[in-house]
Amino acid sequence: MDFDKMIQLIAQEVLKKLQNIPKKGIVLFTGGNIGFKESISQIVKLKESGWNLRAVLSKEAVKSLDVESIKENFDEDDIFIDGKNSDTKGLYSEIDALIIASLTINSAAKISTGVADTLPTQLAAHCIMNGTRIIAAKDACDLRNPSRHQLGYDKFPNSYFQMVKGHLDKLESYGIKLINAQNLYDYLLNSKDVFYKENEIEEQVMDMEFKLDKRIISREDIVSNSMKKKIVVPINAMITSLAQDIAREIGVEIIKR
Repeated sequence: MDFDKMIQLIAQEVLKKLQNIPKKGIVLFTGGNIGFKESISQIVKLKESGWNLRAVLSKEAVKSLDVESIKENFDEDDIFIDGKNSDTKGLYSEIDALIIASLTINSAAKISTGVADTLPTQLAAHCIMNGTRIIAAKDACDLRNPSRHQLGYDKFPNSYFQMVKGHLDKLESYGIKLINAQNLYDYLLNSKDVFYKENEIEEQVMDMEFKLDKRIISREDIVSNSMKKKIVVPINAMITSLAQDIAREIGVEIIKR
């Protein structure tokens, strides 16, 4: 079998196993009403599919959103309100994704400029800096959203539009994925690059060390373990010239240890 094809098949199998592992995430609610109902329905579907989720609410979210609908879908211990919960250290533990369920123009501006003066913006900054995937529902900060026309909030000057667009462009440059609220579930469920890029898995598979406990290392030993980048052999092992040649040819490092 072709070496590259073998690595691809191994990566696919690893990916399947990883995708079956329950995912952990934090859902941020800021004050955006547009797309809120759609976000809630998507969060429900994520939880039903096995996601372990906790909710973080900004002060504005408490004032302007239907908090009861949030409480109906999260355990009381899994809801954190900015300024009310003193123990939030657990929120900074390793998670698979930060989901901003209702990104507002205000929150987008703060996050894009590095302002972290609230629990939600602190979490966003933390996830940006440690490389955690961030997915944000853009409905509430999308000035072209049809709901704005219905609400009468579509008479802004072009300069204002460009200012908001600049903040959103900056978020995307940080790696934040901006999508419509109604697509949160499908994106998180089906987009493998949210968690594991295929080339990252290939690198992990190939970088794994394989211990070969033999005194004489032949060409066949190298070929049969060619999916490994590193083969560890005993310090006193004898490596045949053919084994050394094939190792160099396919990029396998032989380590005496």
